[in-house]
Amino acid sequence: MVFVGVHGERGRIDVTQADLGCGQDRESIYKTKRPAPLTCYECDWRLHLVHKTHGAYDLWFLRHASKAPRCEARAAGEGMAHHLLKLDLAHHARAAGWSAEYEVAAPDGSWRADVMATSPDGSRRVALEAQMASISVTDIDARTTRYSEASVEVCWFTDRKTVPWLDHVPSVRIARPGEGGPVQVTAGAARFEPKWCEDRAVCDLCECEDCGAGVDGPLPCEGHGTWEPAAPFPLERFVAAICTNATRPHRLRVGWGTKGKWRWITRRYFELEEEQLQAHIRKYQIVERLLAVQQRQHKARQAAEQEHLAAIEALLQRQKAGQAGGGVRLPRGRHLPQRRPRGQPRVRHGSARVRTRKAACGHLPRGRPPPRAAPPPGLSGLLRCLRARAQPRRGSGRPRPAHRDPHH
Repeated sequence: MVFVGVHGERGRIDVTQADLGCGQDRESIYKTKRPAPLTCYECDWRLHLVHKTHGAYDLWFLRHASKAPRCEARAAGEGMAHHLLKLDLAHHARAAGWSAEYEVAAPDGSWRADVMATSPDGSRRVALEAQMASISVTDIDARTTRYSEASVEVCWFTDRKTVPWLDHVPSVRIARPGEGGPVQVTAGAARFEPKWCEDRAVCDLCECEDCGAGVDGPLPCEGHGTWEPAAPFPLERFVAAICTNATRPHRLRVGWGTKGKWRWITRRYFELEEEQLQAHIRKYQIVERLLAVQQRQHKARQAAEQEHLAAIEALLQRQKAGQAGGGVRLPRGRHLPQRRPRGQPRVRHGSARVRTRKAACGHLPRGRPPPRAAPPPGLSGLLRCLRARAQPRRGSGRPRPAHRDPHH
């Protein structure tokens, strides 16, 4: 079953159109006494025009004559659902004011479009591909790339329930209602649902601990909108939206589970996504500035701590050097704590024992005479101490009075 053939006098014809695309009636080639000169565009074999009713469809198509050789048009394995979908796509594109042709091939044969829709001014061409058979993601991505290199837009249509390539190329899934209603687009189109905090200056909806990236304090709201699947709608409306440029294929940029997927969206949803994306960029610019400030403060604290530890280490080295030299030299005004042995009486700070201890530790200034030794016990020691006190002081000519013993 093919819809396009080559007429020996009128050239390429499209039997799905009432005028065959060349201004002639179907009756001029249908069941005539002399067979019409119709041949296949692929194998040049003779074709016959066939009329058949399939449900609500009034089908006109071409069939190869008997004993036809192998033909790519027949070997494509296109079933009835594939042919009906091509009829629908071409019909909806023509209803939108565009021209539509079946089986349009590239000049170099790199691609062949099931339906090629062309705008009235010829500025846009959209390949409407009915892909009912299974195909790998690599193959369909390569075919999409070839269309893009030829400046041809493309949309892939399928009725398969499991479609691994639906998120990788501009495509939609369709479904035919059982009661015979219009064909519906059930997947591949999306709508954006915006969501913002009440106060956009402070984000209070996100419960993720990593959103602030370790920054202390409140941050502005970056938006919490998500992409949602569009409700089913008629295929006719979708094809008309493609022709009027009301919907465009777009690789989603927002959402944990939808980012990077291809979806057909409208301009309004694109602007809502762009607003949230810009808010996300502004938020993380603020985060980067705050992180830079916190890193500088952290480095300053580390430098101060290292300087403090270096000072402590230098002090410990001086203490070790003093102990190796016979005494510990501490800064002026600091003393080593020493425990008083048990049973030893407490002495005053100005006594000879304290001065002797300080001199041993190196606390007395240089040039100062050593302290007097404590008097030995006994009466003779007491008398020597009294005689020493009776001696006149330096700079005084008057002798010191002798000590009187109250017992004499």
